[in-house]
Amino acid sequence: MGHRDQDRDKTPVKKRRWVPDRDTMIFFFFLILSFFFWFLNNLSKDVHTVVSYPVRYVNPPTDRVQKGELPGRLNLVVRGSGYSLLQLRMSGGRSPAIVDMTRTRHLMKPVGESDVSYLLTDDLSDIFSRQLRADFDIVTIEPDTLFFHFDEIMSAMVPVVPDIVITTDRHYRVRGAPMADPDSVMVTGPRNIVDTLSKIFTVTREMSGVNRTTDVTLQLAVDGSLSVNPRRVSVNIPVEQFTEARLNLEVEIINNREGIVVRMFPPEVTATILVALSDYNRLQESNVRAVVDLESIDLHGVDKLPVQIVNLPSYVEVVRHTPRELDFLIENRDLN
Repeated sequence: MGHRDQDRDKTPVKKRRWVPDRDTMIFFFFLILSFFFWFLNNLSKDVHTVVSYPVRYVNPPTDRVQKGELPGRLNLVVRGSGYSLLQLRMSGGRSPAIVDMTRTRHLMKPVGESDVSYLLTDDLSDIFSRQLRADFDIVTIEPDTLFFHFDEIMSAMVPVVPDIVITTDRHYRVRGAPMADPDSVMVTGPRNIVDTLSKIFTVTREMSGVNRTTDVTLQLAVDGSLSVNPRRVSVNIPVEQFTEARLNLEVEIINNREGIVVRMFPPEVTATILVALSDYNRLQESNVRAVVDLESIDLHGVDKLPVQIVNLPSYVEVVRHTPRELDFLIENRDLN
């Protein structure tokens, strides 16, 4: 019996859905109806309120550029029927009010500062009323003054720097720096920005597995306040096959002290150099030297002398040289 009672207790109880009776439905109907009439009644009354309304600026000066952001909305303090103000709020996203920048007044500026003009928004009340075909009154507009900060527009030729990350195939190298064509472009914009430009970069481009000279067209990475002509440049990436060359160089001593004879062992080093195939013959005629510079070396404080490879042509790259340090012997020293 006990188990049966427990099973009976665990039987789920169905919840009854609430169904409004006739009197309740009549109550809610008249409640909604009364709210509707109350709303219509309020729309017919005069209302004094503030509406944040979008604006659009037209006719900027052609010889100057606006600095900073202008307010995208103005607060209209309005008075009119609730219905007309409701229409105003609903139309704001579709029909912004127009601010004509030719109506601005110029302020005297200190030397070296940007031009400043202003516009009293009270002068815009009648203009906005006509634009919005308003059957309400615009009491005032906030803020009471709009300030326009202008900077002189200037143009300058600016060098182009390709921003390219290149990975070549094995035994290939980029020979020289990638070159842009044209190598300079005309940049036009606010003087305070253009004056500071020493170069302009292309957008970054990554290339891998390159094994031949390649031309790519790249856009220029420019600030939104600048215009550039042209906006794209052609970049030449000189790639050539390289080979290793070995040069046996007799080591020379430079900046030796007078009266001192230094002998080095071994007297030669082998330099391993990367050179383009087209420049291989030129390398044999170059004046590559291996030197030991004694100017800042205390011969009594070191055991070996470091070797430097100098007079390298711009078209080669030293991979290594061996040995990097030499044993030495001071044979004769004049103390006088």
